[in-house]
Amino acid sequence: MRDYGKVHTSFWTSSTTRGMSEDGRALALYLLTSPHSNQIGCFRLPDGYAADDLQWSAERVSEGFAELFRKGFATRDQGSSWVFIQLFLKWNLIENPNQGASAAKLFKMVPDNIPQKRELARALRAFSPKFPADALNGFETLPEPIRNQEQEQEREQEQEEEQERTISRVLEGDDDAIPTPALKPQMKAEAAASEAAFEEEFWPAYPRKDDKGRARKAFLAVIKSKKATVADLVAGATRYATERQGEDPKFTKQPATWLNAEAWLNEAPPAAVANFRLSPGQPQSRTQSAMAGIISYGLTQEAPYVDGPIIEG
Repeated sequence: MRDYGKVHTSFWTSSTTRGMSEDGRALALYLLTSPHSNQIGCFRLPDGYAADDLQWSAERVSEGFAELFRKGFATRDQGSSWVFIQLFLKWNLIENPNQGASAAKLFKMVPDNIPQKRELARALRAFSPKFPADALNGFETLPEPIRNQEQEQEREQEQEEEQERTISRVLEGDDDAIPTPALKPQMKAEAAASEAAFEEEFWPAYPRKDDKGRARKAFLAVIKSKKATVADLVAGATRYATERQGEDPKFTKQPATWLNAEAWLNEAPPAAVANFRLSPGQPQSRTQSAMAGIISYGLTQEAPYVDGPIIEG
């Protein structure tokens, strides 16, 4: 138990913190200054303790921890109630050998069979040169705890989610992001390609230009979840743009709303198909040409001409 906790002023300006809900920020601040916390940022915190200190319901505490996990701020072992604050040791350096010896005692108290201890060990190696190396070397010789199939699946899912969070934070320029060995170059390249597809293909095609940041996040979420490909989203956006031609723009869906509703799966009404046909000689973009070919094929069941669709006036 500590008498006080240190919080950097950057807590309030960090992109991670600013992306949290009010409850998320309150719980994060509580973890940093909690009377149950310690020198290494890894401690046992049952729901009842947090609920009593914050005067929250147990359900509200549980939802808060779930948000902090999604944001990459902290992880928690549900069975043992041990919490680990991911960047605590970066913000609270172990400055001398005496502090290192004290931290080693706290490290030893963390159960060996929870994933938080290995996360803690990695953080100690990265941020705490004053921590006794033999304590880490001894721990890392221990075998991984045996998990059943359900636990292994949960662990794999957590690792995938952590990789995605880290990729997003690196691309957003978050200085607090810690690239891990799991962050492979090809994964970063894929994420960058999705960002480029949004900027160069989807955004120009979509008929309304509101809340670009929210739209980008929704677009990337759809691509990451594999619910649709870039081509699916661009085709859907182009189809929707055609449908909205001549309509009151204030009734056009915001791009994030359209994406979250999976509206790329909607079929264009007959009026929109008719509107898509261009008059002879009217110039058309590559996207319009491709979409007209798709519509032509759907109506006639004949494949479009290889050099571009034949569109009757």
